[in-house]
Amino acid sequence: MVVIQKDYVSMLLLGDLFSEKHKTEERIEFYKKKYKTDISSFKSQVFEGDENFEYYDDYLEWKAYVNSLKDINRKINEIKDGNFQIA
Repeated sequence: MVVIQKDYVSMLLLGDLFSEKHKTEERIEFYKKKYKTDISSFKSQVFEGDENFEYYDDYLEWKAYVNSLKDINRKINEIKDGNFQIA
């Protein structure tokens, strides 16, 4: 039987999550720079005025990245607290 320390597994999981977090933050930054605003201000631009499909598509993708970042941060905190199981 192979014994693997829980700390070792948590370090591996955290490494993957921090990599994913970095990529997600880069995409969020891309949209902030592209539109020179934050997502909540951009949302009002998207839904006011004439229909702009590029804005709408970018808003949906940006929102998905923001939600993904929240989920990643939650997972990081759970792993740091030791709240995970290995099946």
